[in-house]
Order: sequence, then structure tokens, then C-alpha cells
Amino acid sequence: MAAGEGTTLWTGSEGGFGQLLMGCDEREHIELWRWELAPGDEHSSDPGHADGTLEIVHMLEGSLTLVVDDAVHTVAPGGSATYWADRPHLYRNEGSSPCRFVMVILQSDADLQAWAAGRRLGADLPV
Repeated sequence: MAAGEGTTLWTGSEGGFGQLLMGCDEREHIELWRWELAPGDEHSSDPGHADGTLEIVHMLEGSLTLVVDDAVHTVAPGGSATYWADRPHLYRNEGSSPCRFVMVILQSDADLQAWAAGRRLGADLPV
């Protein structure tokens, strides 16, 4: 995928955005996101995603307030966090400048046998 070809799926009231860069449904459902939250922006997922969903964030710029199951965490510039996203969670920028981060979402496929039976052998993944 070329630069600038992502799909914006969320826009914040303060000008932030969540952009899906790429996804894959080969074995697990995987998504790669680019996020920017303007000061004061907040995005919540309540209820959370499907059972067993895991999210990983890595901060590129600014600090992120991450709330998972009412527990508040701060992810500092250059820092990373991983958490179960099958419960209520939210992202908030409490700073005075934009915060930018990348996120990977992993939703496991619990039925390995069904996946293996339906897999297209030799199929290429998107690059």
C-alpha cells in the first residue's frame, strides 16, 4: 500500500483520526492502524471487541491516556502497551499537542480446524 492510501474510519470532535492502514484475515484477523488524537480528543470502545481480542499500541509522538476496565494508564512518547481489548477501553489525549501512535489489533480465530480446511494453499498475502 502506498503512503496516503489508508481508510479513515474515525474522526474526533477535535480533529483527530483513526486510519486503517491494512488488514489480514489469513489465520487471525489482524489490523494495522495509524491514529492521531488532537488535544481533548477521546475514542471509546464500549463494549469491547470480540472475546480474546488483543491490542498493541506504540507511541510515535505525545502521550496517550489509555483506560482499560476503568484502570488508567499513561503511555509516554516512544512507549508501548498491550492489553485485552475485549473489555471496555478508551484512548484520550490530555496533552496540549497532538499524540500520534500506531496500533495492531489481533482477533484470534478460535476454530483452527475450520480455518485449515478452508485455507487456500499457496495464496499470497497483500504486501
